[in-house]
Amino acid sequence: MYKLPLIIFSIIISSVFSKNITAQTVSINTTADFIEVDNQGNIYAVNDYNLKKYNANGKLLFKYSDRINGNISSIDVTNPLRILVFFKESNVIVFLDWQLLPIADPVNIFENTNSEAEAVAVSSAGNFWMYSEDCGCATLYNDKWEKIQQTENLSDRVTGNKIIFIRENNQKLYIGLSDRVLTFDIFGYYLTTVHFKNASNIKFTGDYISYVKNNNLSIFNLQTKQETTVKLLTEPYRKIFFKDNKIYYLSDEKIIIEKIKN
Repeated sequence: MYKLPLIIFSIIISSVFSKNITAQTVSINTTADFIEVDNQGNIYAVNDYNLKKYNANGKLLFKYSDRINGNISSIDVTNPLRILVFFKESNVIVFLDWQLLPIADPVNIFENTNSEAEAVAVSSAGNFWMYSEDCGCATLYNDKWEKIQQTENLSDRVTGNKIIFIRENNQKLYIGLSDRVLTFDIFGYYLTTVHFKNASNIKFTGDYISYVKNNNLSIFNLQTKQETTVKLLTEPYRKIFFKDNKIYYLSDEKIIIEKIKN
């Protein structure tokens, strides 16, 4: 694997502006450890080993639960017809359809790769990415568990940070850490690193990286390298999620959805 020159982007905001948010639009009475939102606006709320799917108006559509494999660590809803559910504790993945019904039996990652997965993500053509600390790299597998692509050893770039997410979007692979996001091309070649100083709650949503800083939500456009700052609500919340001009606030008992004014 050849290394491309190291290009590190500091976030120099070429266009930063503040926006306000409207009055409350939707409130969902549920407890969620984290959520994901698909391109149709459906909301997927994870609480321990339970997964619930709501429509954009907060109506509960479907449920999924799996006590055997432990708590759900992450889900990837890039393809809402083939949702990837990852149980890190048991090193198992499950693929669900749009009704949250299993497409096939759970798959033990170690039995197929001899590795423990730190993070996983769906890819095109039914393939999927897996980051493993065993090799310190991200590997692309097909549905037969054959290796297609692999990044270089990323131990020096990761430097002991926890992998927050791994996602593929627009022919690029993104690996998120606590203070930076590494970018690779679809073949696993390293491209750039974007640093987020003193940030928390870093999330990946398609063409954007969002994070919280000083009670503001910063939305970084991966294509234009521009950043938008939004003032957050003052009421208590545990986590923030941003997608398609909406902010999702996770509190202990509900999810509040606010739409950003243009």
